[in-house]
Amino acid sequence: MTSRTDLRTTANEELRSTLSRYALAVRRRWKVGLLTLGVLGSISFWCSQYLPRQYQALTVFERRDDAVLQNLVSQNTPYSFEHLKSSLTLDLTGLRAKADAAVATGIVAPGTVAATGALSETEASEVKSKLARHKLNASVRLVTNSPGLDVIELRADANSPALARKYVAALRDQYIASARARMRAVLEDTRTFFQSELNRCQSDADAAAQAIDDKFKGLTDLQSRDPAVVAARLESLRSEKERLEEELGRMDAQIGARRDFLAGMDQAPISPSVAPPPSDPRAATEDAGLDRAIRDVEREISDAIVIKQMTPEHPTIQTLRRKLAALESVRSSRTQDQQPPPSKLAQAEPAVAAPAPRNPLVVQVTLEVDTLDRQREIVETRLAAAREAYARHSALCRDLNASRGELRRLDERAAQATAAAGVWRQHLAQLEQIAAAESEERGTRFTLLEEPLTAAQPLTPRLSAVFAICIGLALSGAIALVMLLELLDRSVSDVGRAAKLAGAPVLEVIGEIATPATVRARRLRTLVWTPAIAINVALLVFSASLAYTSIGIPGVHHRIGVVMDRILRPLGIPPIADASADFEEAAWER
Repeated sequence: MTSRTDLRTTANEELRSTLSRYALAVRRRWKVGLLTLGVLGSISFWCSQYLPRQYQALTVFERRDDAVLQNLVSQNTPYSFEHLKSSLTLDLTGLRAKADAAVATGIVAPGTVAATGALSETEASEVKSKLARHKLNASVRLVTNSPGLDVIELRADANSPALARKYVAALRDQYIASARARMRAVLEDTRTFFQSELNRCQSDADAAAQAIDDKFKGLTDLQSRDPAVVAARLESLRSEKERLEEELGRMDAQIGARRDFLAGMDQAPISPSVAPPPSDPRAATEDAGLDRAIRDVEREISDAIVIKQMTPEHPTIQTLRRKLAALESVRSSRTQDQQPPPSKLAQAEPAVAAPAPRNPLVVQVTLEVDTLDRQREIVETRLAAAREAYARHSALCRDLNASRGELRRLDERAAQATAAAGVWRQHLAQLEQIAAAESEERGTRFTLLEEPLTAAQPLTPRLSAVFAICIGLALSGAIALVMLLELLDRSVSDVGRAAKLAGAPVLEVIGEIATPATVRARRLRTLVWTPAIAINVALLVFSASLAYTSIGIPGVHHRIGVVMDRILRPLGIPPIADASADFEEAAWER
């Protein structure tokens, strides 16, 4: 345990001795170290102004694809928006895109490269050399990647902030124009494809319809070739024919009944008589009631025969006829009672014989028979037409049933072609609407989210890295010089070294005895070292300020550099304004 403590104490003492020795060396040679630090730092900061700068410009924009257009195109053509998205990096940062952007920014003359198509080896080498000269580079990243929305971040690096800004804007504009041109090409190709499919389907439908017309010309009288419709039509014709036959039979029965009635009405002619003498009003009223009763019975007989289809032998008809005979006998007896005596009749002059009156019921039935005969002729004509139509339609139905399989196949072919043509026509109409929207830049929309700005500071070198390297180099050089001088110094400047060289312990240390010569030397050193160190520190601060402005404030540094170059040009020092001249927009154009 004691040995470990002794070892630790010995190590600490050696460390303290070493640190004290280094501290003594720095204390004795701090002026040299400070001067070296200032010189090396000034040189490092001054040289940092000539380091190549790399500026970066960034722009963010979004692309929205129409959902209907995307589905319509991707499902029906070999083209798709995913294919366009997969070539996004090549479209934005490919050599063709870089060449177009270089021409747009003026780096490459317009006639140097071809406007379209792939670049030749000479054109590619020319473009690459121009891009390398200005240290132009570009990168792209998809911030948001979705089927209908892409947020694109485009970065461009150059040795000039203005060039980087114009270059990234040119790349973006060239991509938007190229994307819209490709969209229009896709729409045009899709329209051509849709139109060709529509024409093909329409041709198939026309061919099927022509085949049906050529093969089934005999079936043109059919209103429809559907078997169900044809069967319904045939059933309708049959029902019409049966109805007319039934109506004709009913009319024959009515005509026969009326003719039987007329045959059964055996009316005797009325004998001529003289005009009866005037009777009293009471007898006239009774005769009128008797006549009405007779007419009512005759009407009942007529209704029973015509409406109820009763035969003359029917009991009801026989009863009504007996009633009618009884009423007529009563009327005849009353007529005979009202005639004058024979003596008076003989004395009277003979009256003019009147024509035998006809029974009104017989007249009515006769007219009905004539009417029914005319109606029967009309029904017979309609029945003949119905029978002819039924026979013709039956023949057409047999022909249709014989070729039903081929007809169904042609009908299905025509229906499928017509349906497909309708689908393609609908797609073509939608595509026309989308093409119109695309021509007005409403189909695929590009929206600028972030405009590229002129970079205030370069991307490389970093300000912190420059200061760390310059200060590190200056400190390293100053420490190295102090250590080197300390190693090369053979004088005895401390007690330990004196004791080691003398081999005996030092009893007393006597300070430097001031003499006029030493006082003058000390004053001379003060007069020389103080201004030198002050100037050195001022140069260090000034060069550090120039290094800071060259990175942090390039515009200010350029204006300072222009003034400094006028002063330092006679000394042959490289102009520092050229190091930051790329900050000016016109510098790279020269």
